[in-house]
Amino acid sequence: MERVCPVCGEDVFTAEFGGERIPGYSLSGATSELYILERCIGCGMVIGTAVDDSSVDFDYGDYGEYLTIGEREVQRITGRTQTLNRAHFKLVRMTVGKRARIVDFGAGNGIFVAVARASGFDAYGVEPSVMLRKWCREHLGIELFASIDDILAPIHVVRMEQVIEHLPPDVSPKIMRDVVSRLSPGGLLIGSTPNYESVNVALLGARDPAIAPPAHACYFTLHTIDRYLSSTIGLEKVFLNTYGARFTSFMRKEKFTASFLDSVPASYATKYMVWYPLKVLEKMAGVALRVTKKGYQLQFAYRKPCPRAIPPSPK
Repeated sequence: MERVCPVCGEDVFTAEFGGERIPGYSLSGATSELYILERCIGCGMVIGTAVDDSSVDFDYGDYGEYLTIGEREVQRITGRTQTLNRAHFKLVRMTVGKRARIVDFGAGNGIFVAVARASGFDAYGVEPSVMLRKWCREHLGIELFASIDDILAPIHVVRMEQVIEHLPPDVSPKIMRDVVSRLSPGGLLIGSTPNYESVNVALLGARDPAIAPPAHACYFTLHTIDRYLSSTIGLEKVFLNTYGARFTSFMRKEKFTASFLDSVPASYATKYMVWYPLKVLEKMAGVALRVTKKGYQLQFAYRKPCPRAIPPSPK
């Protein structure tokens, strides 16, 4: 299968991690295929490629069982979503307006849409998974759309939280241009994606959970995400940074199994003598990594340019 870089169009790549073969992992779980990561020699963009050079079927129509959660977990994640998105909501109010129409592209179970609506925004979600659309309708009373084309009203903000890395490299530019075409002039694209230059990837290599082809098909750095969204897609940067540390990656017995740090321990002693101190250290490390630009995630906001007024011709 011919490979073309989604960022610069180059078709020559070199192998990452010494050509290590990585067991496949889709959003529905482990797969039998093996993959390698390859770096574009033109811009440094990294993509996942099947070892047998076959095409990959990216079908997101039936994933998401892990996001169909109970009522208690809904309340916990709702509170966390409100906290994590305060800065984004402030940015939207300042640049677009208090009643901005926000579309969550890749809405998952729809909790962000519910939080955005409760915060005063006109929010909608786009989600390809039939299972998750059904869960959202039944548990949150919100109807998610299967396609962004089903939303006919003007869109002021598109949110892509942990989505852009899932887009297949060969069609990613087309999908992104289609999404941006629905943005009103001056509208925002906001989101996040794993940072390929994070400390975790530098130390763990392909053992870090962020390295998960074919579910994660594209691997961005500060340089490649900026070049992609600015030069390839045609947006204007508002902000771009890295954030967060992820200690749990180092504590997992297996790559995709949770460590004790992923949930609050039942034991009082373990919680206050081990778990909380490690979480505090993790947060402090995240601040330091943000300064050094080696945080676990990339966080971005880009604006769609407004048409420039053509000055009147002199008489």
